[in-house]
Amino acid sequence: MAAKKKAAKRAVKKAPKKKVAAKKVVAKKAASKKAAPKKAAPKKAAPKKAALKKAAPKVVVAKKKAAPAKKPAAPKKAEAPPPAPTPEAPAAYFSFPEEVAAFCELVNSGGAGEADLEGYADFNEQYKPSDWARNPAVDQQLLTFAMDGAGGQFTLWRQAGRELLDNPVVQLGDDGELHVLAPDFPSFVALVAAGVDLFSRETEDLTPRPQLQEFVAMKWGDRTFGDAASILSAAKNAWPNFEEWMRAQVPAN
Repeated sequence: MAAKKKAAKRAVKKAPKKKVAAKKVVAKKAASKKAAPKKAAPKKAAPKKAALKKAAPKVVVAKKKAAPAKKPAAPKKAEAPPPAPTPEAPAAYFSFPEEVAAFCELVNSGGAGEADLEGYADFNEQYKPSDWARNPAVDQQLLTFAMDGAGGQFTLWRQAGRELLDNPVVQLGDDGELHVLAPDFPSFVALVAAGVDLFSRETEDLTPRPQLQEFVAMKWGDRTFGDAASILSAAKNAWPNFEEWMRAQVPAN
């Protein structure tokens, strides 16, 4: 009897276990069925891709707006250069060539020794040809670049068809004297460098001015100027009518 009772108890204990297992299986199945909808979650992420597509056109629009800024104003490069200077052009049109500016700077710093000479900073800056001739028109053809202490002027007399520095250098004296000193600007510098007094124009017993001689060699080392007497003679022979021309520019009283 005792053995039957034990067997019955065992049977009772085993039965509930089967029922519980069945419930767990059912629960698992139910759980698996409820969890299935989670697979639809990736569909919610799709709008993000659409958002990216919407943002893309903004980049394209920005590039289109920036494109017009790349168009250069090319026609400006085709502007014609200013006309070449002519004897009738105003003196204000001309700026100091580098050689004239350097010469004047050297003279003003003592490079010409005791010479009575003062360089300008630009053409006709202080005393000018119209002050001598009382005729504004001469300032278009005569370009003063230096003066002496009394107001006498050293001037380029412009000739048609010549480069600026190839024009003769003339003297407009404060007492009315007129002289052609050199056939061109480099020759004038060589004359001063040789030690010539620009008022007496004596060519004997000259004392050269070393700094100006070095300047001449540096700027025009490939040229031969000859001595001071030959420079003065060449200028006078080439333009013998300067004094006559200049006095004709003075208005009649």
